[in-house]
Parts: sequence; structure tokens; C-alpha cells
Amino acid sequence: MQLFDDTASENTTVFADILLPIPIPRHFTYRVPADFLAMVQVGCRVIVQFGQKKILTGVVANIHQQPPQAYESRNILEVLDEQPIISTEQFRLFRWMAEYYMCTEGEVLAAALPSGFKLNSESRIQIHPDFNLESSSWPMADDELLLLEQLEQQESLNYTEAADIIKAKNLHKIIKSLLAKEAILLFESVKDKYKPRKEKRIRLSESYVSDKAMQRLFVELDKKEKQEAIVMQYLKEVPVYRHPEKNTLGISKKVLLEQHDLSASSLQTLVKKGIFEAFDHHISRLENINASQASEDIQFST
Repeated sequence: MQLFDDTASENTTVFADILLPIPIPRHFTYRVPADFLAMVQVGCRVIVQFGQKKILTGVVANIHQQPPQAYESRNILEVLDEQPIISTEQFRLFRWMAEYYMCTEGEVLAAALPSGFKLNSESRIQIHPDFNLESSSWPMADDELLLLEQLEQQESLNYTEAADIIKAKNLHKIIKSLLAKEAILLFESVKDKYKPRKEKRIRLSESYVSDKAMQRLFVELDKKEKQEAIVMQYLKEVPVYRHPEKNTLGISKKVLLEQHDLSASSLQTLVKKGIFEAFDHHISRLENINASQASEDIQFST
């Protein structure tokens, strides 16, 4: 619902409490510029500056005329919606979810809004796959063309990179315009928080998995005691002639060197010569689960 209409005095100072997608349990108050008085409504998305450099998309939660007491309010940079996208019922749902899951309303908002609805300093911009500049009927400003040309050369840009290219203070307006023209898409760069467990392993090169090749190898390693010791220990740990399939997995580099007090530099020399291969082995986090335990029926409480 819009609180102030077009007849509001130019001297009227209007403020808006903004719900931001951040884990801080409060709203932040921003000043509504005169140009946006007829546009700002509760439930609409707005672009604001948060901190020194961050740009965030928030949602208007309240409109009033009370300035904040603890800090000097900044202006809203842009209004993204002509109509509210968050209803009163959804605000109530956000508050309930925040209480139920013991988090903040901002965290609920971050999860609730699709990534394309959230413009921030880390958002990435790419050309819309269905957009064709030559066949587009939309007129393009010089700054818009400059950004599109750069996006044609690079797969995507984040907000900061785009700002450096455009050299304009109103980048948010350019992005809003290009979004309306369906020339670009916004998405969030997802960082993979899961890191697989890896183990450095070594194995004998396939060209040496034969009696004749091994005989030649020991002749080559004559008087190279440290390298010879590594080969001998590997053959004890991994019986490649009786069980050649075991050579595929090889042995842990750490186990081979530390448990048997062997030379790391000598092993590196053997790898450089192509006698051994070094590789990363991905260790499953489930491989130690007992098969009988995995097959047990799980009893749920009622």
C-alpha cells in the first residue's frame, strides 16, 4: 500500500524501513528521495547502499516520517517494482519462520527471494540467452551498449566489475533498464562449500608392471639405494604381480614415506622419471558405513 501520494509536499521528508537479506535482527531506515515518493510501496524491492561499498536489494517493510536516531539515513538508490511483490501475509510468515527457526527475518528473505530478484555487490550479470542486440526493438543508451559489449566478451560480470567498466554512479538504473528490456539476467555465484576428502597416492606406471620391465628398472636403480628402497617397499605393500588390479589404487604417499622413513625427494625423482604416478584419490565419506547397518530399518518416532 502506498502511503504518500503525488500531492505530498516537496518539503516532506519520508523514510522507509527496509528488510535486508542479511543476518541482522532489525530493519534499516532509508530516506525516500522526492522522485520516488509516488513509487515506494510496502512490499516493493529497492536498491540501497549498505556499509561503505555494498549494494543490496531489500524490501520496504514500512513507510513513515520518523528519521532514525542512531545514524544518518541514506537515500534509496532505486525502486525496482511498480507493484509490491511481498504481501502482508508473507511478511507475517517471514516473522513466524524467523521465530520458529531461531534466525532473522533477513535470512528468511534471502532464502525466499529467487536469485534473479536479488541485486547485490556479488550478483553476477550475464546476457539473456534469448537477447539479440541487432534484432531488438529497444533503444539502448551508450552506457547500456558498453555493458552489453563487455558481456559479449566475458561470460559474466559482478556488480563491482560492471561499475568499474561503466564508470557511472547510476549503474543500478542501467541494470534495471536492461532487466526491463530482457537484455540481461542476474544470478548468484554459488560457492561450493562441500570439499571432498582427498588423499595423495602413488602407483607404479603401467609400463613397469611386468617382470622384464622391473628387472630393467632395478638395473637402472643400481647404486641408487634410496630410490630402490621406495620401489621395494611399494612392491611389498602392493603386490602388483599377483594382484595387478591393486596397482590402480596404489598406496597413500604419506603412509609409504612416513611409516617406512623413506625419502620424499627420491620419490619425487621417481615420479619425474615416469616410474611412479602421483594422483589424488577421492575418499567417500560413506565407505566406512557397515553394510548391515545401512540396510537396517529406520524407526521413526511418532
